[in-house]
Amino acid sequence: MVDRLVRLRSVCSPTNSFDSFRSTHLRIGDVISLYAPDSRGENNNICGHEGFLSTLGLVDERCVVVEGHGNLQSPPETFRDCLFRICPINRYSAQKQLWMEQKRLQYSNSNSSSDSFIDEEMLIRVEIAAEKEREQNRNDYTKMLGNIVQYGSSIQLLHVKSDKYLTMQKNSPARQERNAMRVYLDKLGNEGSWFFVEPAYKHVSLGDNVMSGERITLVSFTSNNSNISSVGPKLQLHLSNHRLNDHKNCWEVNCLNEQTEWQAHVFLQYDENMTENVKSGDVLRLFHADQQTFLTLDSEPKNIQNDRVFLRLTNRPSATDATSSRALWEIQVFNREMPLRGGALTWRKFVRFKHLATDQYLTVLPIDKEIKNNEELINKKANNNTKIIFYPIIQQLSFNFVQYLHNQKQKIQHIF
Repeated sequence: MVDRLVRLRSVCSPTNSFDSFRSTHLRIGDVISLYAPDSRGENNNICGHEGFLSTLGLVDERCVVVEGHGNLQSPPETFRDCLFRICPINRYSAQKQLWMEQKRLQYSNSNSSSDSFIDEEMLIRVEIAAEKEREQNRNDYTKMLGNIVQYGSSIQLLHVKSDKYLTMQKNSPARQERNAMRVYLDKLGNEGSWFFVEPAYKHVSLGDNVMSGERITLVSFTSNNSNISSVGPKLQLHLSNHRLNDHKNCWEVNCLNEQTEWQAHVFLQYDENMTENVKSGDVLRLFHADQQTFLTLDSEPKNIQNDRVFLRLTNRPSATDATSSRALWEIQVFNREMPLRGGALTWRKFVRFKHLATDQYLTVLPIDKEIKNNEELINKKANNNTKIIFYPIIQQLSFNFVQYLHNQKQKIQHIF
């Protein structure tokens, strides 16, 4: 009876993300990945010139496409680097004035000007205006959350991992392809972060809804801010043939008046991407409620070269205050039919646990004759051994204490 109720709850849940009609459109607040398909049809001497729009970590602000780093059937291991949130365009008029006042005040202080006191008062007023503008931008995002993105509309793309905006730097050439404009990640964003969504093919018109999986072009606002339908080449997000000097397996991404098609695939819908939901990409710790321990991957005290998974007891006054990075796991909702699709975690869904520090997956192997107890081991590649199903504890649905069932062995592994 309990299993039947749980099954009905899973199917009828309002957070169910596999509605074939709702999941086909791109909406404000959706988390997407951008994939540049192979361009061999245009240039036969280029082979495998395709990949996901990605980054080089949290410090490096460059945007790249890594050669051979995943495809539409098998996403890359560092898929979190390839995820962007669709946002409405922010206002930057007060922020732009704040930057100008800060530069002018620095110039006045360096020259010991008598007007520095007046400049400081002006700077305070501009800072207040900039803060109100940022608050208005947050309110506009809340109001437009869930609106369908249409061709011809303008958006901003926020890199989820670094919390920075995809931005084109006007009048600044790219580092490799010098006739193109530089593309980078900016913390606050500016007018260079505005992009028009345009169709890649003529059978789609401006004003049509953008569907997940369709090929689009992202035209920079500064390329044509007066008339989006004007004829002629437009400055747009472009996958270059030039490789980075320090990363030979990476192609540069810049802005050029040469078309590059991007396939936008939904990873998380706007209503799944909520703080109260446990979802794909979330980093968590698995806490054993009875033993007050965390599931940890670390080296053995007597053999530092041998990593193993075990329950670690913390010495802190409160066990939940432990902050070891070796106990951090990224949760991945597994979708066999849609490998690029994430989703919110609900009961009886397949999930995988990826160790954040080592990029290895939690795996259960058959019992060895010489081993008396089961041991959870680590596998660098995800396979059928890594899929786990979440079950609610007995007759009470609880988000604090759950038990998970291994897919192959069909046995309850532990309670957390």
